[in-house]
Amino acid sequence: EPNHRHSENYFSHLEGLLGEESLKEIELIVCGVGPGSFTGIRVGASIAKAFSYALKIPLVGVNRLKSFIPEVSEASGGFMNLLDANSPGLFVLSAFFDNKKACVWEKAHLVSFDDFLQIMKKEKKVFFSFEAEKLKRKFLKHGQDFSLLVKSVEADPYFLYLEGVKSFVDKDFSTDGRLELEYLRASQAEIELNSK
Repeated sequence: EPNHRHSENYFSHLEGLLGEESLKEIELIVCGVGPGSFTGIRVGASIAKAFSYALKIPLVGVNRLKSFIPEVSEASGGFMNLLDANSPGLFVLSAFFDNKKACVWEKAHLVSFDDFLQIMKKEKKVFFSFEAEKLKRKFLKHGQDFSLLVKSVEADPYFLYLEGVKSFVDKDFSTDGRLELEYLRASQAEIELNSK
């Protein structure tokens, strides 16, 4: 199960990693922009934006679901990275490999659990998740055994770094501390405001 308390440890980790000299060596800041904990995303993004703005270092946001790319042989027909969105459904990021074996990402989106069950029945893709065991239990509660289709993986910050460098090379970065977050679902305050 994921640790939902990362935001409490950001500053102690940063303090251990950075010294005065290390700050001068930073050329690019890559920040995970979601999906995930509303508070955690905002705290992490605020820290990244502050460093970017104060040190005049380019800033790139990368979707957290891009932190895993399988071997081409595992997912030649395409794949989906999944994250439990709790009550509303699943965060889904689809991808495939082009003829040069480069990973091509589609836009991440939120899918209701029932709609996703239909996708799983139709799609000939491999499904990966950082929370595979949790999702397998959830599928079983809905009478579906997809245990062979959902593979457990660990997030790898290196893939986020590679995506960030790619965005930087493509000149898709911020130099003024701006960063678009990908919550993929509204906060409770936004839901209440929109219901009025």
